Amino acid sequence: MKKIILSIVVLAALSVGISSCSSCQTCTVSGLASVEYCSKDFPSKASFETAMDALNAAGADCK
Repeated sequence: MKKIILSIVVLAALSVGISSCSSCQTCTVSGLASVEYCSKDFPSKASFETAMDALNAAGADCK
């Protein structure tokens, strides 16, 4: 289940496009490259926070 959630979050972020912004976090999951997630790439701050929570629950190291 964690892999499914992580895959959905990663694909959603990649489809929006990853770019530099003021409110970004870089997340690393073992076996995957580091990916930068920015709040402006999500429709709302709440959806950004939900995505970060899902990544952390899946074992990602977000900074």
